[in-house]
Amino acid sequence: PGTGNAGKIATVNVDGTAVTWSTNPASRVQVKQSTVLSVPTSGTFVEYAHELAVMPTTFEARLVCTVVNNGFAIGDNIPYTSVTNNAGPTFQLAADITKVTLVQNSSGGTREFFNRSTGALVPFNPAEWSVRIQVTLVT
Repeated sequence: PGTGNAGKIATVNVDGTAVTWSTNPASRVQVKQSTVLSVPTSGTFVEYAHELAVMPTTFEARLVCTVVNNGFAIGDNIPYTSVTNNAGPTFQLAADITKVTLVQNSSGGTREFFNRSTGALVPFNPAEWSVRIQVTLVT
């Protein structure tokens, strides 16, 4: 690359007569994350308004430990899918062009997850966890 084009990508037009330099594709990735949200209880939901105005490329929810418990330290993260329920899936995550919603099923059942130290299945206490939702948009 010429002077000032380090770290940029060259794009050549169709007939090969002009080169355009643009920044690294990573600069076209937007990542947004929610503030700390409460874990939804049975039959309730939490929403994160992502402000992208388009459908995110990817979206995820993580449970963040807020109280030392079951081998987890404060700040440890686990996927929301780590929590099981003998009455079906515990949580559902959905996105649209304005928000991401995490809902907990209302069918009852025992919410459980694995103790990090022993691997034993133990009760999940939502009061000991919070939720972070993250969206990524690649353009």
